[in-house]
Amino acid sequence: MSAIETTPTPDAPEEPHGTDEAAEAPTVDALKAELEDVKRHSRKWEERAKSNKAAADRLAELERERMTDDERRTADLDAANTRADEAEARAAEAEAALVRLRLAVELGLSSEDAEALSKVKGDEDTLRALAERLADRPGPRPNPGQGKTRKSTESTADQFAAVLGGLL
Repeated sequence: MSAIETTPTPDAPEEPHGTDEAAEAPTVDALKAELEDVKRHSRKWEERAKSNKAAADRLAELERERMTDDERRTADLDAANTRADEAEARAAEAEAALVRLRLAVELGLSSEDAEALSKVKGDEDTLRALAERLADRPGPRPNPGQGKTRKSTESTADQFAAVLGGLL
């Protein structure tokens, strides 16, 4: 048996990171040009969307003209039911938000805890249990008197001078 000798081949030298010329930061002019290009492209598609909307509205109008009275009534009823369902969903969400807000105020929750409470879906009992648990956690509580100062007729400079006079 013969032994095959292999000689190690040198690896290609690695370039240090950050020396690639193509990865250099773009210039302000290049960024402005790219921004203008993106704006042009956006405006083009906005115009197309507007023209498509007008065509879609016209098509819907033509289709409605071809409908019988019963079909129109059915379509109107379906649209009204859809709007009613959407309104009910918005009202339910508003009521749930009101419950969460009332609980947060009633139990003196911090704004972070109130935000966490707003991400929970559930009935009032579930929300109350969570809010009470958050309120029972140890930690600093908001001070309702914080930031309130008594009214003084002295200027700030006079008050400062009085304090300094008492120290000297």
